[in-house]
Amino acid sequence: NRLGMECGDIESAGFNLDFYLARAYYSGCQIGGKAVTEFIDGHIKYQNIEGGHSQRFHITSELDIESYFLAFKKLRGVEIQEDERDFDGILAVANQIGNKSLLGNIYLIQLDLKVFFGEWEEAAEMLHSAGNVQDALFAKYSGVRWTILEADIYLIQL
Repeated sequence: NRLGMECGDIESAGFNLDFYLARAYYSGCQIGGKAVTEFIDGHIKYQNIEGGHSQRFHITSELDIESYFLAFKKLRGVEIQEDERDFDGILAVANQIGNKSLLGNIYLIQLDLKVFFGEWEEAAEMLHSAGNVQDALFAKYSGVRWTILEADIYLIQL
């Protein structure tokens, strides 16, 4: 991430941070420490680059990263601040920019949390409202994870 930011490859640096957070989330690793804080602060610093395509990527990257932080907060029982976006706010922006992969990932994280906390009715409602997002879940693990969660929800409802 640092090398990408130093040489101006902000897109790859954003992907690195996103992959790091996704792996930390799905493997149950703790998020924190000075190195992680510097990593995130550095990424945020470079979010203000001008340009249509570049700005669109930065918004997508920021929303994806933000969704993992919301998940970490929920898992730790930490309330979000008044000025922070919640999952509905992130979904609204993702819908506005039309990024189906981002929408799928946000729905996947939310569905994962609902199953984890045993919120089965809300999870079933989310499955219905999300529609078919599997086509947008490019990573093999994400698509498999969605299928597992979907099966769990349907089995519980029997």
